[in-house]
Amino acid sequence: MFAYLTTFALLAAACFLPSEAEFLYDVSCQGESNELRCPEGEVIRLEDVNYGPPTPAICGARDQRVGHYSSGCLNHLTGIVFAIVCNEWEYCRIPGKHPLMLPCEENYFLEVAYSCHKLSKSSKTVTTCVGDTAKLTCDEGYIWIDRTNYGRLDTNTCTEEPENVTWCINDVKSQLDELCGGKSECEVPLNEGDFKPAVECGPPPYYLRVRYSCKL
Repeated sequence: MFAYLTTFALLAAACFLPSEAEFLYDVSCQGESNELRCPEGEVIRLEDVNYGPPTPAICGARDQRVGHYSSGCLNHLTGIVFAIVCNEWEYCRIPGKHPLMLPCEENYFLEVAYSCHKLSKSSKTVTTCVGDTAKLTCDEGYIWIDRTNYGRLDTNTCTEEPENVTWCINDVKSQLDELCGGKSECEVPLNEGDFKPAVECGPPPYYLRVRYSCKL
């Protein structure tokens, strides 16, 4: 699994290499969540993760690069996992104060550097709540599944009350490839239990998010 994560991260990094001046930053303190957000039509590319002791000035400027950091405690897989979960989505919420991130620190800021890059014009995103039907269509060409998640990455999709647990991931690309890949149109009824959330999920409701493109 770790080898897969590392390969994925390296391939992703090779596709888009912005300068540091183009990076965006989100700094969380005292167990806050990090929120990464790109403009409509653009998606996240995680660039770096750093931490250090918090100060009022640091914690009061969430979108500013800190520039001086601690070392030796950040789990070496943290950045890779963040990239696997957040890359290629417009928005991603990273839960605050997870023991696997910084196992030897209790009080810290966490700085996430990321960039935004444009999707292709043929790219489409479909979000489907449990009980509804995902509809994928191509006026020309055939469906190519780019990215999927079944679970929850934000607080307010498919729910009347805000959800606190947003680190809920399950890549179901292989299932969607089998159901829809190569077709010009495809409908996927989404029933509870069709896909099982894989990582750190709270109770339902969940949703399915699919990004696909039309290949000629």
